[in-house]
Amino acid sequence: MKTLFNTAIVYLALGAVAALCVHGIAEQPWIAGASLLGSIPWHLGVGGFLVFLAATLFALRADYSGETLFRPFYIVYNVGVVLTAGSLLVKGLSLLTGTATPLAYTVYEAVGVVGGVLMVAGLVLLMMLLKKVVGHVAQKTPQA
Repeated sequence: MKTLFNTAIVYLALGAVAALCVHGIAEQPWIAGASLLGSIPWHLGVGGFLVFLAATLFALRADYSGETLFRPFYIVYNVGVVLTAGSLLVKGLSLLTGTATPLAYTVYEAVGVVGGVLMVAGLVLLMMLLKKVVGHVAQKTPQA
């Protein structure tokens, strides 16, 4: 449970730092790469912070960190968030500096897609975990 909460805090801090770093750039829509850089805080905040905060709240009811699917969820989802945000960062900076080649841009896109797929796979694993937790809690709760 502490792992989930600490991970949420890390993503909150990363999202805040990213927001501060890209604030001036993202306000200038005519600058190439501005929209990509501006979406990084959203990916870290919603994709990282809010998902792990919600997972923490569920874990308060019934700690599922010892379940067999917890570790795969945690690893797959974190790798997905990092790949997605990292590809946005590299792609946005390469557009900003004018160093983006078509091949490099395609590679950045592919890495971002892989990151998105891993995030979805991680969410599926999380939902499988939560389904198990809800089932266990429902069995223990007396019916009225």
